[in-house]
Amino acid sequence: MSHPWGGAAIAAQRGVVSIQGTLQSLNLPDSCLAGVGAFDVLEHATNRQESMQEIVRVLRPGGHFIVTVPALQILWSHADVDARHFIRYSRRTLRNELEMCGLEVLSLGYFFALIVPPLLLIRALPYRLGLRVRGSNNATLRASGGLFGKLAGRIEVALVGHVPFGSSLIAVARKPAHSVSVRG
Repeated sequence: MSHPWGGAAIAAQRGVVSIQGTLQSLNLPDSCLAGVGAFDVLEHATNRQESMQEIVRVLRPGGHFIVTVPALQILWSHADVDARHFIRYSRRTLRNELEMCGLEVLSLGYFFALIVPPLLLIRALPYRLGLRVRGSNNATLRASGGLFGKLAGRIEVALVGHVPFGSSLIAVARKPAHSVSVRG
């Protein structure tokens, strides 16, 4: 498993200002941000509702929240356990979490559809059979695949939001313009 602050360390090495901490620890004022992005974050939260409430609190009315999460419970495997995931989402569970916090879902769709069959075979099936595959299969899944990989990448871009499955979900939601955040 990579270090939880690995992305911030890489960004800092590239000269990007990085803050290591939680959104709550920043103590931001109410309604101060026009947008918040959480890319493969929510599935790690021990209290997702609390995390979502903080996101909504700091978003301005009309502000946007962009989120990606792992999808499809059928893909649950040792990779999820090792990454300390608590959930793999469906469209319904992600929509419900966003709406329960008062956000309006503008778009919601699966992506990485082409990787679902390999994930089922390489990760999920061995997990369900109680097998622990030696070594990492992440390198295999990350391989660019040359010309085939480029073609698959173009197909994936065309499929985003247009297929009923994928290994990940992306959503864009908005805090209603009439919302007022209050610390509670």
